[in-house]
Amino acid sequence: MSFFKRDEFLWFLLIVLPPIGLILLWRRKRDRYTASKLMALSSIFFVWFCSIVLFIIMETGDPYHRIPYAPALESTLTKTHDTSLDLIKKDSPVIIAHCDAKSKTISIQNHSHHPMDLANWALISTMNNECYTFPSIVIPSGKVIVVSGGDTEGEIRWDVEGIWSSEFALYDANGTLVSRYP
Repeated sequence: MSFFKRDEFLWFLLIVLPPIGLILLWRRKRDRYTASKLMALSSIFFVWFCSIVLFIIMETGDPYHRIPYAPALESTLTKTHDTSLDLIKKDSPVIIAHCDAKSKTISIQNHSHHPMDLANWALISTMNNECYTFPSIVIPSGKVIVVSGGDTEGEIRWDVEGIWSSEFALYDANGTLVSRYP
């Protein structure tokens, strides 16, 4: 008997690749199982397949590391690139101080008199809609941190190709636009 006609292979497919296993189950085992057993097995392995898919989606998350409040920023991201500063929070202690496309660096400066934690702040490449969500990193008063890509050294790595010649926006943890460059 060929391996693909054996019961073990059918059960293996039902566990590992449920859609294919279900097709084989219904095509080959009608004489072996009653319709109610086929329906019960189909239901069980359909739920199994859905749980696998949901697990994979939840574990991999968003590959672009978009921020949790991204829908609130959607209008900002999808606008034509408005360079007016009227949307920017005027009294922000943290700004994008400099961006160098050649060396693939973005300098973020804290010009306040106290340290600032950037946890859940977002740096967005407005031309590419790529987003970097900051971990809990503290910028001391008057200091600069460097976000870098490629071979450049920096406190934070953001290795996404094609973003370094674009415009950038910095949002605080509440989703408020605090700085834009250029």
